[in-house]
Amino acid sequence: QMGAWLTAANMDAQHLKRTAPPEMDADTQARLDRLTDSIARTIKLGRRLVDELHPPLLEGLGLVDALRVLAQDFELDVPVRLELPDQVSGLGKSQSLALYRIAQESFTNVRKYARAEQVKLRLWVDQDDICLVIEDDGVGFEAQEGRSSGHGIAGMRHRTQMFNGQLQVWSAKGQGTRIEARIPMAAEQQALAA
Repeated sequence: QMGAWLTAANMDAQHLKRTAPPEMDADTQARLDRLTDSIARTIKLGRRLVDELHPPLLEGLGLVDALRVLAQDFELDVPVRLELPDQVSGLGKSQSLALYRIAQESFTNVRKYARAEQVKLRLWVDQDDICLVIEDDGVGFEAQEGRSSGHGIAGMRHRTQMFNGQLQVWSAKGQGTRIEARIPMAAEQQALAA
């Protein structure tokens, strides 16, 4: 709906620009130019937000390949060692999105804080659970610094708890960080029923 309204506003603004009289004053022309530019930027931002809410790669490729592409993008900064299965069956869309977001947030934290030389991303099925681990060899942190309960970690923890899962964070100064998310494979139906 927002996209439709913005497109209509953009069409109206473009029409006003095309049909504006040549004698229009410079201030009004500048404001009209700013308006069309602002609408175009807002449309682009809206598209990006939609992509981030439901990553097209995740929808089109599935979790394993989406994680692979995410890691390849991140490798522009830090090398990533992957241990991924060929595919994971029996995993719901919401679970896949939660695990993808946890990996994404972990990479963001590594990029911002870790000063790591290598990252390792693992995904596997352990009996009835799906497990995701992201490890780095960076500077690490102590729990009392508050990073283990910061917004990023809190968001990851919330994503796992939605499915009765667990998030574990291990870190120490100079010893890197390890984040493990474990979600029951059957949790998708439980979360939808709640």
